[in-house]
Amino acid sequence: MEFTKEQKIEAYKKLSEKEKDFIASNETTEIYRQIGAKNGLLLDATGKLSDIVFLALVGLIRTSDLDRAISSALGLSQEKTTALLNDVNDMIFRPFRSVLMEESQESESEEAPEPLSKEDILAEIEDPVPVSQPITVAESGPAKPQEIIENKNAVAQEFVTSKLTETVNIPAKKAAIPVPPPKSRYSADPYREPIE
Repeated sequence: MEFTKEQKIEAYKKLSEKEKDFIASNETTEIYRQIGAKNGLLLDATGKLSDIVFLALVGLIRTSDLDRAISSALGLSQEKTTALLNDVNDMIFRPFRSVLMEESQESESEEAPEPLSKEDILAEIEDPVPVSQPITVAESGPAKPQEIIENKNAVAQEFVTSKLTETVNIPAKKAAIPVPPPKSRYSADPYREPIE
């Protein structure tokens, strides 16, 4: 899986500032060096590892494909790849997840609207607060008189109340259509001779 420089830059730009700071920090670079030294990787292999993990962090490759990408790029056995991935998970992905969790908690606390109570909603439905629209003068014509606006509100309120008091008929449930069981994928070919 080869990605162009532009694709990598675009994926990196989509990250938040904290995520960018984590990926580009000196501490993260030192962690890669420690992982490489612990697993006996040469400097160029450590660089390839950091490139592949970068692709996973920005979302260009799936984390489920990470083991295949590392083993094919570095030419490692399955045991060494597993040990290397355990170190990457402990030292890179877990701190990155904590950064993501902090951001989600901050965004939830900043954007959490004040919850409406059931009583307030029902009171507003039963006794709506009339909204008086100010009379404005449009450049293209005269202003609308207040009584027309009030008349429209009364007509709208009558229409809504008539719809709320009507009986609603709910259609009956449709009978479930039986689904035949799936056919098996393999069956013996009647035109071939059996292999003995």
